[in-house]
Amino acid sequence: MKTSQYKTSWSRRAASGMWLPNYGTGADGKITLSGTVTKQVYNLADGSSISGLTLSSSYIPSIIRCNGALTISGNISGAGAGNAGGGALTCGSGPGSGDHGMADSTDGGAGAGHAAASSNGGTGTRSTPLGGRPYDGLGAILNGVYGEWCAGSGGGGGGQQRGTAGAGGAGGAGLVIVARSLTVGSVSINLNGANGGNADLTNGNAGGGGGGSGGLLVIVADVIVLPTSGTIVTATGGSGGTGTANGGAGANGRIYLCYLRSISPSDAASRSNPAATVINLVALPVALA
Repeated sequence: MKTSQYKTSWSRRAASGMWLPNYGTGADGKITLSGTVTKQVYNLADGSSISGLTLSSSYIPSIIRCNGALTISGNISGAGAGNAGGGALTCGSGPGSGDHGMADSTDGGAGAGHAAASSNGGTGTRSTPLGGRPYDGLGAILNGVYGEWCAGSGGGGGGQQRGTAGAGGAGGAGLVIVARSLTVGSVSINLNGANGGNADLTNGNAGGGGGGSGGLLVIVADVIVLPTSGTIVTATGGSGGTGTANGGAGANGRIYLCYLRSISPSDAASRSNPAATVINLVALPVALA
């Protein structure tokens, strides 16, 4: 399921030719969704709520649809639940994966890229590994195609001599929410990348692991209502681990708030770190397939 692709986000309204979100079937009923996700796609009914939800790296991304009003009333935890970080002398996973430190060296592993390229690991005794590349999957997501780019990537593992290198941190989770209306309470949605591991220098020199990159949140709704103050969503990159040479930090992830009728408050973009990209879907110049 991790790298599966779907094409089900949008459906055609024949009478007008407009493209509208796929709000799902409501087959899971009116429920309070909590605990750890156990499947990739949920189809919630009008009046459902999300409370105390933990995302899993087994499902990239988690997709939650609601055919009516949906409320987020509890925290959503997805830190480090994206693509995996690399071990010693191993790259992270995902399209923005961080490179690893060289063999028989003390290079720090590179951080993973996402919204931007990540930072390199510190130079030990050989060349510095390349940072992870940035990537962007929004166009595919809005056309209903999902894959491993819908989450943060993993940082690279450090290089090592006699010591033990730090492992790369995993990327933040990916989450897609599609609802007719979405109201978000004063909660925390944490999609941060994990920190790189510290090297064990007991028996010699080694590099720290690179940090994972922040995850991805895409909200698509007719109406989006967010709290009027405070940071609700975070998708920041993890820091590099320490060692003879430290690992590089992971890049920030991406947050998209896509609406058809309205979004509030007026500074909704500032309810997240990094700041969200707000998109009026009706104003797009072309129809979405």
